[in-house]
Amino acid sequence: MQVWIFTFLYLYILLTAPSPKAWMAKIDTSVQAQIAADEQVDCIVLLEQQADLSAAATFQSKREKGSYVFTQLSSQQQHSQGPLQVYLRREGIPFEALFVVNALRLKGDKAVLRKVASRNEVARILPNPTMALS
Repeated sequence: MQVWIFTFLYLYILLTAPSPKAWMAKIDTSVQAQIAADEQVDCIVLLEQQADLSAAATFQSKREKGSYVFTQLSSQQQHSQGPLQVYLRREGIPFEALFVVNALRLKGDKAVLRKVASRNEVARILPNPTMALS
């Protein structure tokens, strides 16, 4: 009986565990190329949860709409970024919280981005391109 339980448990863990390379699928190919060269990458960590702003259309004035949108975006940022921000602070990884798009800007190498991409709340890791103003 115990053998069946252990066998079932082993198979369950094996079949439901994420792929060891699943974290890599979240990372943009240009960021992958940079971390493959052992570079620090300036990137945007896009989170799964994004604010639903569809109700803004029901407000009459621009002031009401703006207030609603700001409140929704700020609330979404505080709610969903909290655990990731705690983790980054604990690991000593500097970051900048963004809220128009629920994301964080950070610099990291392959080890850092692997840990961040492995987190459930992370949707994608994208490059943060530098653009010159003319």
